Amino acid sequence: MGKNTQSHFKIRSSKSNIQLNSSLVWIVQMVICAICFMGENARQVFYFLPQHYISYIIERKWQVGLMAFFIGTQISNFISSTGAFEIFVDNKQIWSRLSTNNVPSFEYLVDRISKLGYSLTKY
Repeated sequence: MGKNTQSHFKIRSSKSNIQLNSSLVWIVQMVICAICFMGENARQVFYFLPQHYISYIIERKWQVGLMAFFIGTQISNFISSTGAFEIFVDNKQIWSRLSTNNVPSFEYLVDRISKLGYSLTKY
């Protein structure tokens, strides 16, 4: 159990892709909100969108507007989440997701905690 295999799980994400995807979600939110506020005038501004989409949004503007706001925000938060976490034992940091961009293996954590003088037992 004292052997450290360093078999961590790599997390791959590009900041530029995350920002681009979050921006796209925001643009869709703003287009939907603009159609909700503009009503029939939206047909002239957003002529490139299928007219049946615009009709649907105009007919159900409160439902679609609220859905765009709440669900779009949830999607944006999910996309931009770093998943960052840190693990401390007795105020000593034994793991940081931000600095390693990995998720630690169970064996690695057990090894690090054991080196600090703690023994792990099953209940």
